[in-house]
Amino acid sequence: MGNFGKIEDKFKAQELRKQGLSYREILTHIYVSKSTISLWCKDIEITEEQKLRLLNKKQFGQRKGSLVAADNKRRARIERTLRIKEEARKTVGELNNRDKFFTGIALYAAEGNKSDGKAGFSNADPKLIRFMMDWF
Repeated sequence: MGNFGKIEDKFKAQELRKQGLSYREILTHIYVSKSTISLWCKDIEITEEQKLRLLNKKQFGQRKGSLVAADNKRRARIERTLRIKEEARKTVGELNNRDKFFTGIALYAAEGNKSDGKAGFSNADPKLIRFMMDWF
């Protein structure tokens, strides 16, 4: 094929660029480096409509990338939290009666209440509520 194949690739890349394709889209049709396509197509003018399409495509890609990154961070945070909880469970082990007594006192001091001779506890965590119900 020699240099003739490269000339065909260059003409094809230039034609695709004239149609308004991005360099990345051209790469799906021609197997050369992105910098080569950039060099071949640097003098090709594209229409305002084509520029707008490429800009919208770029912005969508950036938004999509941000969502993927946020999802990856969320997933990593959840995995890290689960690892920490498991390590803590192994380190602490089972609570004995004395541990439970002092834990209940601390929780009641922090989030308990007393009115009209009745004791109460306010918290949104079902596990803490269950613990305090058992403790009372």
